[in-house]
Amino acid sequence: MHEQNPSFDLHGYSTDTAIWITHIWTREAWEHGCLSITFLHGAASVAEPPSNGRNGGRGAVKWALRQAVRAGEFAPYAVRKNKKHQLLPGKLTLFLQTCPDPHPEGGWTAAPPPDYPDSEKQRFPQLF
Repeated sequence: MHEQNPSFDLHGYSTDTAIWITHIWTREAWEHGCLSITFLHGAASVAEPPSNGRNGGRGAVKWALRQAVRAGEFAPYAVRKNKKHQLLPGKLTLFLQTCPDPHPEGGWTAAPPPDYPDSEKQRFPQLF
């Protein structure tokens, strides 16, 4: 049985890897019957998207995730345009639709190796 509100850490991933794995984990959370899923993306102090967009830079994952939510990319698993979704400074929580046939005993896709092994999580573990 899985917890109803799992969290996954995206530190150390490129924007493309982070978006790819969040889609997979969101689908799996829905399949397991979870109520929500949280992604820790960091960059809490970054108030605007980086000038080079999704191509990297501090805050790129944060802003790419927010854009994906606004565009409805997590449908049909996440509730579209739900005011409950929490787009907080250092994390994103998606509220999921009800799965008609949940399988709480299912597994999770393993986290991919980090694209940037010297991420903030490894340099400043006391912050996480």
